[in-house]
Amino acid sequence: MGNKKAKPAATELTPQQISQWYHGFIRNSPNGRLDKIIIFQEVYA
Repeated sequence: MGNKKAKPAATELTPQQISQWYHGFIRNSPNGRLDKIIIFQEVYA
């Protein structure tokens, strides 16, 4: 009962959508980090 880990919920995204998101993220942030200033500019620009 309490020893089993719950299976994570399935996403509604397709594997292709996840791949596109990932490649876009790596293109925009090659170091793999989200810089606060970049996020701010993308949200409010």
